[in-house]
Amino acid sequence: MAAHQRSPRSSSARPSSTRLLAACLAVSPALIALTPAVAFAQDSQQAVSVDVPNAKYNFIGEIDGNNVFVRSGPADSHYPVAKLGRGTRVKVVGIRGNYLKIEPPDGTFSYVGKAYVERHGDGTQGKVNTTANVRAGSDINAMKTYVQTKLEPGMDVKIQGEQDEYYKIDPPAGAYVYIHEQYVRPVQVLGDNVALAQPEQPRPQDPGVATAPQPQQDRNPGQPPVEAAQGGVADRGAVEQPALPDAGPSTQPDTAPSARAGTEVDGKFEQLEAQFEAAAEKPVIEQPLDELLAGYSTLSKEGDLPESLKRVADARLAAIKVRQEAREQFRQALRSQGEMRERTQALQAEREELEQRLKESQVEFYTAVGTLRPSSLQQGPRGTTLYRLTDPATGRTLVYVRAKDNTITTSLNQFVGVRGEMTNDPQLRLRVITPTETKPVDQAKVGSGVAAAVIPPSILPKIQAPSPSAGGSDSAAPIDGE
Repeated sequence: MAAHQRSPRSSSARPSSTRLLAACLAVSPALIALTPAVAFAQDSQQAVSVDVPNAKYNFIGEIDGNNVFVRSGPADSHYPVAKLGRGTRVKVVGIRGNYLKIEPPDGTFSYVGKAYVERHGDGTQGKVNTTANVRAGSDINAMKTYVQTKLEPGMDVKIQGEQDEYYKIDPPAGAYVYIHEQYVRPVQVLGDNVALAQPEQPRPQDPGVATAPQPQQDRNPGQPPVEAAQGGVADRGAVEQPALPDAGPSTQPDTAPSARAGTEVDGKFEQLEAQFEAAAEKPVIEQPLDELLAGYSTLSKEGDLPESLKRVADARLAAIKVRQEAREQFRQALRSQGEMRERTQALQAEREELEQRLKESQVEFYTAVGTLRPSSLQQGPRGTTLYRLTDPATGRTLVYVRAKDNTITTSLNQFVGVRGEMTNDPQLRLRVITPTETKPVDQAKVGSGVAAAVIPPSILPKIQAPSPSAGGSDSAAPIDGE
């Protein structure tokens, strides 16, 4: 049971609805002897009702708990349809196992397919045009699978509202719900209720044959558990229970073959509708569209399918085909995305490889390269210092470097590359660089990873002798011994 409900009590501690009802009827043992036997089917979670016949003798019960679930069927596995509070009264008409069969309380409703009902008047009235299943409705759970009863053509229904392909209607005669017996306290015994069950004929018995014990599940609100004379619980397998009358003829009318065929088609249609609604809650890529298409195609060819349902089936087929096209387009888009992703990854890998190669083969360009040395000649604007960029092999000056700060001194006596503007100084009659960047470089990379406009002659290939203008040395007119 749900956490907000009380935990089931042991059979010896909790008052049983059937036991309390038996106490109410103790003044009339003949009534108990005449109570009809109730045969119950196995619990089912399928979209069909469990056959729980109505008992001849009913009772009014009072809810003994808070937020007690009322369920669509007689088992914990059936979905809840309502909650009842303490003190609410219900009418009990049958029992199966630990669940009481009750008339739908106020506030409950049932579902019926819109295709089976013609609405008229102010919109709250409807007339059934085709044999239709009535399903247990719930504001707690969205399921619509439990069939409570059937409506025949010509029957009137009261419409409360709409939900998807269904009308919400007042529960019709024959529609019941269920509640666990531990939450119901009998307060009033009712007599023979012909409106709830047809008169039942006693089953002839052979007075010479002992009656076999009744199974534990074959109980009804008027039959208590077998107890010993002193009040203790007797052995159910050793005590013979009194013979009970036969349940009598079924309250459901026999249907003609055509009506049965229509009901089967209706059941198939309802199942497909439930699958269609469930599929709509999923992404289109996960919907069983092929299965639904085959189901509706087969159903639309059934000769017993009403014309109104054929129109619904045709609409479903058209919608499913549109979804199939959308699913195929979605799959193609996914494939295209996958291919694009793979191409992007390949291009990224290729770009990284090229960047690595460029990084390894990158050539740095400088205005001049050589060994940086101090100069004894200091001429020019105040605040500047002259340095020499020399050939590392001969020490001869290639070009002067005029710097405005002392940061360049960290690179003295190192082979460096100098970037900046190179001009001819008329006083010195030599070229001078005003540096923007000075950094050590690898002498071995000159000609491969390092290039410059002015390169020491000792590093250049011995193809031709350097010209005086290119050499930049002061050998023709030595200055300050440099």
